[in-house]
Amino acid sequence: MRPTLFFVALAALSTPAGAFIDSNLAVSPGAQASGGGCYATPLVPGLLDMLTLVDPEWAAIDVGSHLPPFSDPITLHGTVALAKINEGGDLPADHESDDQNTFITLDAADQGFVATGNVGPHGEDGGQLEVEWEIGKYPLFAWAGRGDRLTGVGRWIWDCGHPDPDPPGSCSVTMTQPCAIDADCASPTCSGCTSGETCVGVTWNYHSKVHVVVKTSAPVHGQLPSKVGKTIIAGWRPDPTPVTHLQVAVTAIEIVNALKPVTPAVALMQRCSVTTSQDCSMSACPPGESCLTLGGPIPGWTVFLEVNGDWRALADLGTVSAPVTVPQNLTYDLGVLTGDTLHLHATGHSLDCREGQLYGLSFQRALSLYGFFPG
Repeated sequence: MRPTLFFVALAALSTPAGAFIDSNLAVSPGAQASGGGCYATPLVPGLLDMLTLVDPEWAAIDVGSHLPPFSDPITLHGTVALAKINEGGDLPADHESDDQNTFITLDAADQGFVATGNVGPHGEDGGQLEVEWEIGKYPLFAWAGRGDRLTGVGRWIWDCGHPDPDPPGSCSVTMTQPCAIDADCASPTCSGCTSGETCVGVTWNYHSKVHVVVKTSAPVHGQLPSKVGKTIIAGWRPDPTPVTHLQVAVTAIEIVNALKPVTPAVALMQRCSVTTSQDCSMSACPPGESCLTLGGPIPGWTVFLEVNGDWRALADLGTVSAPVTVPQNLTYDLGVLTGDTLHLHATGHSLDCREGQLYGLSFQRALSLYGFFPG
């Protein structure tokens, strides 16, 4: 096992121990005071209801002496159980790239940072706590691997985007009517409900996580930071411990199913970059504007490979649209102790319209380019 140093903030509070924190607290009146907490959606949310899940997208669990959304950072300790990228994609309006997700089995003394939602039917495996960081801002050398020890420092938060009411509640009078919020107990959702019914008995499964902000655009000692971490190598010389030299060569990746939809999620469109209502597939854009291709088939894959904690990105996958074998040229040199295990682990996915076209676009820009329903 190789040691990993993982520092993401500078200060810490004392850590709790004992029972998991109740995820129902995320939507409690106390949490929502002064603009804090999360806000739930109906059991069957409408299109605009989904904006509630990202406004706010996260909320501090313990604001301490601060007003929301600010809080003091906490320090947690544990062992990495799994590291991967988010195969399902992320909200484009507040992401420039996919997230890397590291799942941590916390030490016994830090188990109080884990929420009941982390161990519920929609929780992380075995009650782990997850750290998310955008791949574009998180250099590969700093990624942890399974079995690494990890110390993390950051804000202790509720993930407001995943309320996951399970089991749902019931309306206070019409007890057979399932609900998540009071609006589920009123017309038109519940035509048989009486006026003034409320939703009672919901079990929320909000996850607790650690939130990190690295301000790489703010000068430090007059210079912009270029990295979010550093590599520290330590050793003993001469070390008599016998090791076996292993070399792992990655020569190709075979993609058996490119996982591209027969019908793209958004039909192919062409719009002018400024005069966004103008279709430029038939006529040229005004001077100074470019013709943007929107929607349609999205090529490409992203795949990362770990060999005993050494993460590398596979190359030349940007044009993948069909089954194909893509040559690779990666070599890992390892020194393995007697009894050690060689771990090979890959994570990746087929790109869709989020990674291909939408990351880094604000809601306003995406809607102006794509229109309301495709956007």
